[in-house]
Amino acid sequence: MPSAAASGGHMRSPSPSPMCAFAAGYIVGKKDPAKRGVPAELVEPMRELVNNYSTRPLEADADLVARLGLLDYLTQRTGVVGNPDECRDQVRAAADAGAEALMFSVAGAVDPVKTIDTFGRYVLPAIRAGEASR
Repeated sequence: MPSAAASGGHMRSPSPSPMCAFAAGYIVGKKDPAKRGVPAELVEPMRELVNNYSTRPLEADADLVARLGLLDYLTQRTGVVGNPDECRDQVRAAADAGAEALMFSVAGAVDPVKTIDTFGRYVLPAIRAGEASR
């Protein structure tokens, strides 16, 4: 998932593009994006992303996701981003959609320690309480 950075009470990454691109490549891979649930108007940009994005540090193009117009779509589809209430809602939505596990990263966080602390204090307890009531 895109990394989340705690900033001003929000857990947002200054540039989630690299993680979005990585997630898109993992989710779509070389398969037909249309068959993976990508909206018709984003199929060609998604193909371009999958074909051109590199995770190699010297070859990575962090702005490619934004240039292709995929940032909002991929952040929404592959990320848990926002304030604690938004993050709780997104995690619950993923669970309701059948997700059994989520991977979180703070690699791009402005303040990784604060991000982990905020997530641990305000998001995880609510998720755990929701699991207990299911």
